[in-house]
Parts: sequence; C-alpha cells; structure tokens
Amino acid sequence: MGLWEGQQIDQIQQQFPIPYDHFFNEPHLYRPTGHGESYSELLERTIPAIDHILAEHKGQQVLIVTHRITLKVIMSYFLGKQLHEIRGMPDIHPTALCKIIMDNDVAKVELYGDTSHYRE
Repeated sequence: MGLWEGQQIDQIQQQFPIPYDHFFNEPHLYRPTGHGESYSELLERTIPAIDHILAEHKGQQVLIVTHRITLKVIMSYFLGKQLHEIRGMPDIHPTALCKIIMDNDVAKVELYGDTSHYRE
C-alpha cells in the first residue's frame, strides 16, 4: 500500500483523493503513492504463483489464504474479467470464502465471497 500503510482512511482520502478514488473505483488507473503495487503488478505477481501452486498440486485440494484485494484480483482473473471490471464485482469481506474448481485446466468459480459461516 506504499505510503498508505498504517494511515487512517480519512487521512488517505484527504492527502491522496485521486489515487484513493482510483484504488476503489478505477483499479486499472491506480498507481501507488510511494512504494507499493498497482493492480497490474499485483496480477502479474499473483497469477504465476497461483499457476505454480496448481501445477504442483494437480488433482489435489489446495487452500490459499490472502488479503481482500489480492483475492479480488485472483477471482477476477478466474472469472475472465479485466482490471477495469473489478470495480463492478461484489466486495469480498474479511474471512469470506471463494472456491474454484479446476477441471482439465478450466476454472469454474463455485463460491465467491461466501460469508455463510458468519454468525448472526
């Protein structure tokens, strides 16, 4: 998150209004302030790692735990979405579950942001 690490949301919104808006509403335009990753860089780093995990564990069940935005980028990839389409995807809440079934290297999203395990 670059310079945003450890900052309060209202401070980020005041100091960096355009990048903040891009982060949530125009992910393909987002550029981190200071160090950090753009959505494109996150995608370029994450998908090869996922592909490697899948290749190493073909036919097995795999659990991957990650952060919300990373998970949203992963799910957008498996749903065939472009980065500019992420803004229209439902949010993924903390501890939400996503499930992808691989069948002959074809991905099928079975769960997206499931929170049925939350207590009411």
